[in-house]
Amino acid sequence: MDRSDESLLLYYGLLCSTRDQSAADQKVAGDLFETIKHRNGKGIWYAHLALAMPDHVHLLVWFPEVEKRVQTIVSKWKEW
Repeated sequence: MDRSDESLLLYYGLLCSTRDQSAADQKVAGDLFETIKHRNGKGIWYAHLALAMPDHVHLLVWFPEVEKRVQTIVSKWKEW
């Protein structure tokens, strides 16, 4: 999805890589939210909602006008 000419507000539901890896675990969720806050601070995106469930994460994110593809931005974040 390439929308560099306008801003976007998107919803993402992301699954954890394994069921053993709980996104709701206090340490994992804390680290996850730090990565989200980092990207907010850099202006890469602005998260309106981030919710860690046991095996997935809900994320409502606004992407300002950016030169990179949204898919690339999200893929880089998911590499974490």
